[in-house]
Amino acid sequence: IPFKLPFIGEDTTAMSTEAGINSKIEDGANVKEPLPSSRRIPAALAFVFALTVIFIASPVLFSAEVDVSEELGVTSIKDRPVIRGSNSNSHVAASSEATSNVAAGKDSKMKNYQQEEESFSTLAAIDTKQLLQKANMAKDQMEDQLKREYGDDYADMIFHEHHEIINISKVSEKRLKRKMQLKLLGIGGKEFSWMTAGHSAAAAHGNLYHQSYTQSIEDIARDVFASVGLELKATNFAMGGMRSGPELCFCMEAVYGSDIDVLSWDFGMTDGRDGWKLSCWGARASALPSRPILALIDGSAGRFSQLQPFELEGGMGRFQMDFARLSKLVTDAPVKSEEELTPAVKYLVCDKKIESTGPCNDFKFNTTEACSRDRIKGQTSWHPGWKVHMLVGRVVGYFLANTLISAVNDLHAMHYTKLDSWETISKTLHDEDISDSLKRANITLPDLKMNVDGMDSETFASLFLSRRNMCRISLRPARSRFDGILTGTGNVGNFRYGFDTGLKERDAYGAEPVEPNKPVPMAYVATDGSACANATQIDFSDFFSGSWTRWPFIICVSKLS
Repeated sequence: IPFKLPFIGEDTTAMSTEAGINSKIEDGANVKEPLPSSRRIPAALAFVFALTVIFIASPVLFSAEVDVSEELGVTSIKDRPVIRGSNSNSHVAASSEATSNVAAGKDSKMKNYQQEEESFSTLAAIDTKQLLQKANMAKDQMEDQLKREYGDDYADMIFHEHHEIINISKVSEKRLKRKMQLKLLGIGGKEFSWMTAGHSAAAAHGNLYHQSYTQSIEDIARDVFASVGLELKATNFAMGGMRSGPELCFCMEAVYGSDIDVLSWDFGMTDGRDGWKLSCWGARASALPSRPILALIDGSAGRFSQLQPFELEGGMGRFQMDFARLSKLVTDAPVKSEEELTPAVKYLVCDKKIESTGPCNDFKFNTTEACSRDRIKGQTSWHPGWKVHMLVGRVVGYFLANTLISAVNDLHAMHYTKLDSWETISKTLHDEDISDSLKRANITLPDLKMNVDGMDSETFASLFLSRRNMCRISLRPARSRFDGILTGTGNVGNFRYGFDTGLKERDAYGAEPVEPNKPVPMAYVATDGSACANATQIDFSDFFSGSWTRWPFIICVSKLS
């Protein structure tokens, strides 16, 4: 459905649809015609003022525009917005011109299968026996590495008992393995993606960026995935000081992307007792086209139980990395002399506590390879050091690698024990995936604890949690920033280079006031350019600016028809 994200003060009834932004229906060459202006929302400005009240007290400096498109129902990732870039070289945020095709009817597919135009009978058969041999060889090498890093005793104690640290039900394990199996069969691409979402501790503040548990996951499990032809890609989009809702929940796709296999939640320190934010997170994740497995990096049984309805009723998968259990396992380990300990466990536990007293606190961080000074920003008591990050990542990566091998084993049994053809196996897994996706209609949407004038909480939740949202968001890291979607230029970059930055922070304060039909200036918060800053700072509160004002609210435009 062609649309244009409006700016402050823009007349939404006069938005142009002549930017060449038309969307082809995937099953033919028909082109969606623009919606008549009479069907566009006349109440956009009402949302602006209503939600300004909600977010004006936010301690985080941000701004985003949200367009809630047609109800998701059953759609394909192929219906993701298609961005057509402008030729503007301006570093001022322009309108994100995008389209979001939404297929109607219950017969539409829910997944982005890269080979779905081919029949299942043409999918290449895989040699699961050979894959198992390669995977088990890679696993042996992984376990050898863990023994070198932690010593034989600690490695056996921690990783062979990982089932006590990772909490996952049989049904969620099956759904996780099915994601892997479909990729092994060539359905859905060969990349298996992990996305870390969380606060400053998850972002590895106080450490070097590559010391995060996200990088540790990829480092330990990468070769096992590669042995069976898959690429494990773990990405860290955690942001200091952020809560999981409402902004990150509502704008999940704009920040983290839509093609995610596992999406983590590590906001325990910032969300506190606001349980509705985790429920919001689960509901929004179920609306993502890829319907990722939810990974809770948290030791709270209560929080994990909050995700249970999405598993039982909504067809989602979930698991928990229980740091409380991991801590107990490590602190209860027999005490050894320093000479017997490897660097990964030396000074990890002191007086039955992790990284908190004596030499364990003194040797908590190690950033000297990039930072000349002894201490850097973020080296606090509430941020874990490199050894904890490494351990958490190793446990999760070991779990994912073993789950992958189990997934290959199951495929092998289906074909060689049950004598099912690869065509039958592929179709069965695909149909099971579609069946689970349809269960999303059973999800009871959470109470978002928000009061919006003229709208009850149930309607508000339905509006923001059961449709695909389009957000204009300035925070980094974010997919819409790095992929050039926010500014409409299509400039693709990464954490440091290539993407559109915006005004320098000091220039934003003197920018002209926002005028109707004009782009909202976006300010870029930069590092000092040093090697230390570039190695440690990856998340920033860039912001939209109006003269001397930073805008801490979300501008919403919703399509109710």
